[in-house]
Amino acid sequence: RRLLCVTPAADSRGEERLAVSLNGQQWTETTASFAFVEPASVHSVLPDISPDVGGSVIELSGSHLSDGSDYRCRFGGTATVDATYDAASSTVLCVSPPGMLGEVGVGVSLNGQQYSHDEALLTFYDVDALSTLPVYGGQAEAVVAVPVLS
Repeated sequence: RRLLCVTPAADSRGEERLAVSLNGQQWTETTASFAFVEPASVHSVLPDISPDVGGSVIELSGSHLSDGSDYRCRFGGTATVDATYDAASSTVLCVSPPGMLGEVGVGVSLNGQQYSHDEALLTFYDVDALSTLPVYGGQAEAVVAVPVLS
């Protein structure tokens, strides 16, 4: 069983204690810790391009990305995937989802619930629109058709 609570607005950051009451009169004797943290923010995505079939490992850079408990990336405000935090580079890593096309905003969640605003962009291209040029000197060159959004 789960009990979901809405947190009050916080004037400061840091750890607080949480007690529970089922009737508003008696409270649990034991408390749990709860931390208010700065909201995460994504500034850039590397690489900033992915095929529409997904599967590209991308790296999100930004601020306040550490100390999460349930990392996830969100693409275009709809598609979400699990993610991990890389402490060595202070970035979040996730895999691009399939089925998207064009420029898509990317956000991150540190708790699996609240997401940053989609301020970084990832461009998905249509792999079916790729055309291979003739082979010259034993090597093929590929041209990627990326949609230009205005």
